[in-house]
Amino acid sequence: VGFNRRFSKAANEIKRLSDLGVLFVTSAGNNGDYNFHIGHDFNQPNDTIRTQVTFPGNNGHLWGTSISMVNSANSPFSFSFNLMNNQFQTLAEIPFVNTATSNGYVDSYLVVGTDTIPYNYDIQSCNEYNHRPTVRLRIRTTGYKVGLAITAPSGSFHAWNVAELSKSYGNWGGDFVAPSAHPEWIAGDSHYGLGIPANVDEVISVAAHSSRFIAPAGNWAGGQITNFSSFGPGFHTGLKPEVSAPGQNIVSAISSYTNTFTDMYKKTITFNGRTYKFAALSGTSMSCPFVAGVAALILQANPYLSVTQIREIITETAYNDEFTAEAGQIRFGYGKVNAYQAVLRALNTVGVQQHVTSHQSSYTIFPNPTSGNCYITVQSNASHIRCNIFDLTGRMVGNEMLVPGVNNLTLQNFTPGCYIIRLNDGIKTVSKKLIVQ
Repeated sequence: VGFNRRFSKAANEIKRLSDLGVLFVTSAGNNGDYNFHIGHDFNQPNDTIRTQVTFPGNNGHLWGTSISMVNSANSPFSFSFNLMNNQFQTLAEIPFVNTATSNGYVDSYLVVGTDTIPYNYDIQSCNEYNHRPTVRLRIRTTGYKVGLAITAPSGSFHAWNVAELSKSYGNWGGDFVAPSAHPEWIAGDSHYGLGIPANVDEVISVAAHSSRFIAPAGNWAGGQITNFSSFGPGFHTGLKPEVSAPGQNIVSAISSYTNTFTDMYKKTITFNGRTYKFAALSGTSMSCPFVAGVAALILQANPYLSVTQIREIITETAYNDEFTAEAGQIRFGYGKVNAYQAVLRALNTVGVQQHVTSHQSSYTIFPNPTSGNCYITVQSNASHIRCNIFDLTGRMVGNEMLVPGVNNLTLQNFTPGCYIIRLNDGIKTVSKKLIVQ
């Protein structure tokens, strides 16, 4: 979450694939209701911060906590942690470890009476891509209170506290706390809550809000940001998250092959001897597919758009209301995704046509847009060209056999809208967009 030591490697690979035409859409994360982040600017001699580390909630597979720490480029820091009783008296601790003099992995334990508490840490003194010192500290779940101390001569320091599991997966947070016994310690907040790959510029990260609907009483309800949707801003990136979509109590299909889902089902359907189940789920993993679907609609309307153009269309057509104004960009980004306006914008955007071939230039459609007939001029060595016309649902609504030269298409029975014409000469298939007014 936020930052990890492989962030730059992931970002570089995502950028490489994005430049090749791959669009990335991902969930922003579900840590909005955890104070799992601390940040501090070190600029005073002997400046030391302390906080209490609480363990994340247990899903049955919790090993302990994983604390990721990072400072500014070329700015080493030192860390230590201690185990305390309920009166915050230190029972055991590790000495301060400095990232300037330590590098690599250490696996050890602390002993309190007859209790052994394992821990380990992995230090990278200088990240090969961004020159930041990074640490990942893991502490086994224990009944003792845990204190964390950080000191550095300079730098903008950040840390995140998330679950470390023995099996399964998850990245939910645990709070950093300023206990009443030590009011001078610092408490955590929910900021910088996006993980990898959501915290990469080339990725559209999606927050979650509740669906807007008319309640039985006739009044409008919903539309607020969900409590769990992760906060921005991005960690040294542009605006994060980019947009929001419905992500609370979304009815979705459950794999018919799983037997691990234990919550209630909204609906079950039996088809061809197999039972298909549907359940209401919440999370940014539910809001993300909405925006991925909008991206697919955009490409269907205009397959010649670049990934940069698609990202711009989605963010520039997002809408704002009283809820986005209240929560702000740190929760909603540019606003709530608007599929209709995004598709309209796509239809009126000139694509870069990065993948044009000589076969594509063999066909000319005129006029386009059209309100009646249109003409397809074919320049090809093939004697016949199959022409299929599809609407935006993927349904074939017309087909013709074309020949070299000028071919007349009659479109009077077509409803206004966007259509995709697919032309096949027996060797290659070419797609072109047609607008009927």
